[in-house]
Amino acid sequence: MMHAGFGWVGFLFMLLFWAVLIALAVGLMGMVFHRRGPRAPADGRPTPRQILDVRYARGEIDHEQYELMKKDLS
Repeated sequence: MMHAGFGWVGFLFMLLFWAVLIALAVGLMGMVFHRRGPRAPADGRPTPRQILDVRYARGEIDHEQYELMKKDLS
């Protein structure tokens, strides 16, 4: 009779443990397999998107032009 209430607490802790473990696994897989931005070709030349990003960062083109050109590239 003493352990009747402990069964639910144990069950909740078990659910919490597995939820945290699954969340960590999903987060780790997301970090490992997530592509971060466009990648340069094997020959080391920048992609057109990278060139566009650099031109925008330098202030050579404004936001409107950047968005239009980005849309054209995708």
